Amino acid sequence: MDCLLCSAIFLGCIAMLFVFVRRNFSSRTKVPKLPETWWTPGTENAADHYIRSYKVTFTEEVVKDLKYRLNHTRPLTPPLKNVAWTYGTNTDALSKFLDYWANNYNFEEREKHINQYPQFKTNIQGRRVIVN
Repeated sequence: MDCLLCSAIFLGCIAMLFVFVRRNFSSRTKVPKLPETWWTPGTENAADHYIRSYKVTFTEEVVKDLKYRLNHTRPLTPPLKNVAWTYGTNTDALSKFLDYWANNYNFEEREKHINQYPQFKTNIQGRRVIVN
């Protein structure tokens, strides 16, 4: 019993020593100081820093344009046999994706799904930032 108690005390002391050394003597990486960069020079005073809510909308014009582009892509090169995705995008799979987006994707349903969560946008250093 005494041996077990001594071992527990010894391990506890080693653990406390380890924590002490780690906290006080380890080199810590300091966060570098970065310059205040403005991504759109000349608009520093014109930027609006308010956080605004908004709704995602897929207008019929945008959806129609997207579907047109998806249906009128260049012909795809047939994929190599038995290589799956080893050498890049498998064009058989890409054809299926293009067809799904052009003919089966329900933009109205997705718009409702996205907008059930609050959406926000603001301006940080001249860049529009969207937060979902």
